[in-house]
Amino acid sequence: MRNFLAIALACAMASMPLPAASALGGVTTSGAVWTNQTALPSGSSVYAGDEIRTAPDAFAVLDSPATGRVELRGDTSAKVGESSVTLDRGVVASAKMAIATGGLEISVADPKADNWFVVENQDGRQLIAAYRGDVVVRGRSSGSFIVPSGQYAMAAAAAPPSPRESAEKKGDADKNAEDKDKDRKKRGGAAAGAATNSGWALGSLGHAASVAVVTGATAAALGGAVAAGAFRDESTSPQD
Repeated sequence: MRNFLAIALACAMASMPLPAASALGGVTTSGAVWTNQTALPSGSSVYAGDEIRTAPDAFAVLDSPATGRVELRGDTSAKVGESSVTLDRGVVASAKMAIATGGLEISVADPKADNWFVVENQDGRQLIAAYRGDVVVRGRSSGSFIVPSGQYAMAAAAAPPSPRESAEKKGDADKNAEDKDKDRKKRGGAAAGAATNSGWALGSLGHAASVAVVTGATAAALGGAVAAGAFRDESTSPQD
C-alpha cells in the first residue's frame, strides 16, 4: 500500500505543470526579428535563453527594470540571459547588462552610474565604445582593462602573415632584450590611440558619435584611428 501511494504521488507530481519562467521584459522591434527561429513581433516578451536575430535593416530593444535598456542592432545574433547578453555577431548596446563576446566579458564599472556602452563583433573586428560610464573588459587571454567614459577600444583580428611578415617576426624574435625595451619605450607614451598592454587600441569618441547616441542620428563615426562608418551607432539609442 505504501509503495502504491508513493508511485501515485510521483505520477501526480510529474503531471503537474512546471511554473512558467518569468519574462525578462517586453521587446520593441522594427523590421524582421526572430527568436528561436520564430518571428518576434513588437510587444512580445523575452525570456532568459532566447536567441534573437535581426535582419540587416532591423533592430530589437529590450527594456525592463531588471535588464535596463538593451539594443540589438541590424544583422545581429545574440542570446539573452538573466544578467548578460552573449553576442555571436553584430552590435549590441546596453545600459546595465554585461555583454559577452569572443572570449570577452564587458560590463559597467559602476552599476549605479548613468551607463551606456556599445559592443560590436563582426567581420573580424571587435569594438567597444563607452559613451557614458567606465566599462571593464575582461578576457581569458588579454587580462582586464578599463575603457574610460567617452572613449573606445578596438582590436582587429590578425590576418594570416605573409612570408615577409613571417621573416620579420623571426627577426624580431632574434632581437636582444635591450633592443626590445627600446622599441617599447619608443612606441609607448601616447594617450588616445596608443596600443594598450592587452593589444587593444584606445581612442576618444568623436563629437558626432556622442551626439548620435543621444539624438538618434544614424551612422555615427568614431574619431581617431577608426574610419568613418567603421562603427555603427543607429537610431534606437535612448535620449538623455
